[in-house]
Amino acid sequence: MANPYAIQIHCDGAMDYDKDQTGGNGFLIEFPDSIEAEPIMRAIRNDGQGIHRLEMISLIEAMEELLLFGKKNPGLLRKAASVELFTDRLHVTDGASTNRYRIQDWRRNNWKNYEGKPIKNVDLLDRIDKTRVKVERAVGGGVSINYEREKRNKIADKLSRIGKHTETRGRKIIEKKKKRIIRRFFEGTEIQYTQLSAGNVLRVRLYAWEPVGEQFEICFEVCYGKHKGKVIR
Repeated sequence: MANPYAIQIHCDGAMDYDKDQTGGNGFLIEFPDSIEAEPIMRAIRNDGQGIHRLEMISLIEAMEELLLFGKKNPGLLRKAASVELFTDRLHVTDGASTNRYRIQDWRRNNWKNYEGKPIKNVDLLDRIDKTRVKVERAVGGGVSINYEREKRNKIADKLSRIGKHTETRGRKIIEKKKKRIIRRFFEGTEIQYTQLSAGNVLRVRLYAWEPVGEQFEICFEVCYGKHKGKVIR
C-alpha cells in the first residue's frame, strides 16, 4: 500500500517495433500534502533502446526530474517521508534488476553474476543505483522501486505513448542499445524455466538478439501449443 507521506512517482515506457525502435518515456510525480506543489508530468522521446531499457530509463528520468525540483526548491523535499517509484513492468522490480544490494555485488564483481556471466544494461543499473542515492540524500528518506499493475499506471502509460511522438529528449544522452528486434506476433509474458520439462519440443520464432559482453542473448516467442505467445530467452 502506498505511503500517504511519500512522494509517489509512476513511470512507464512505450515502443514501436519499427526499424528505429521509436520509444517514449513517461512519468508522473505526485507530492504528499506536506509539500504544496503541483504534480509533475513529463513525456520524453528515446529511440533505439528496447522496451526493458525504456522502463529503466523512465525511472532515471523521473528521479533526475525530482532532483531538479529539489534544487529549485531547497529543503522542500525533506518534508516527505520517502520516495516510492512504480512501474508496471514486473521484470524491473523482480528483486534483482534494481535491487541495490545486488547491484553493489555486481559492481564489486566487475559486473558479472555468480556464474561469471556478464550483466545486461550495466550503464542503466549503475545510473539507477547512483541516482537513487542522490535522491535519498535530498529527501532524507528511503527510495523504493515497486511493481504496479497496468490499470493503476494509466497516466504514465499515456505519457510514454505521447513521448514517442514528441521532440522532447532526455536531458542526458543515453547510448543506444545494440539490439536487433523485429515485430512480435504475440504479446505473451516470459516463460520461467521451471514451467518447462526435459524433452519438451517447442516451435518458436526468433524476434530479438543482442550482445551481452562476449555472448549473445536471443529471444524467441512460442508459436504453438499451451505456451503459445510466451517468450523464451
